[in-house]
Amino acid sequence: TVDCAFKGTSESDRVSIQVWGRHREKPQHFYLIDDLTDQMTFTETLRALHAMCRKWPMAILKLIEETANGPAVMDLLQGQINGLIGFKPAQYGSKESRAQVAALSFEGAQVFIPAAEHFPTQDEWVSEICGFGTGWPFDDRVDAMSQLLIRWMTTHKTDPAAATKAALGWLN
Repeated sequence: TVDCAFKGTSESDRVSIQVWGRHREKPQHFYLIDDLTDQMTFTETLRALHAMCRKWPMAILKLIEETANGPAVMDLLQGQINGLIGFKPAQYGSKESRAQVAALSFEGAQVFIPAAEHFPTQDEWVSEICGFGTGWPFDDRVDAMSQLLIRWMTTHKTDPAAATKAALGWLN
């Protein structure tokens, strides 16, 4: 899942590229597998997304927020990267509303993040998620995470694991 930005300057929003998975037996459980969040130019975003796709070839869905540079990223990478799907955040209300929907999974103890020894930016990730709406300077990880959790919570209602079963067969 990707939350894009317009510029890669220190004053701009950051780009957040995250890889998530679901358990085959418990598709309502969501696992953060990888996270790359930083200020990136358009070309750096393209390179980072290519690198993440090479690192995690089993991730079949690449959900791109259709704001900022998202549409341009999708247009340029169409045919190069499979599984690109646009996410229109306005369909799901405000940024705060989307975060509240995603928060339901946290409250239900259904979101899991890697242990600190495997996830060097764990403290920063948790601070950003917990600090959302309280004046924390960034919300890019929240945007990327919430769009994916909303997508997974609102699709594949009869068989939630169907879309990711092949990609997540390695998770136990």
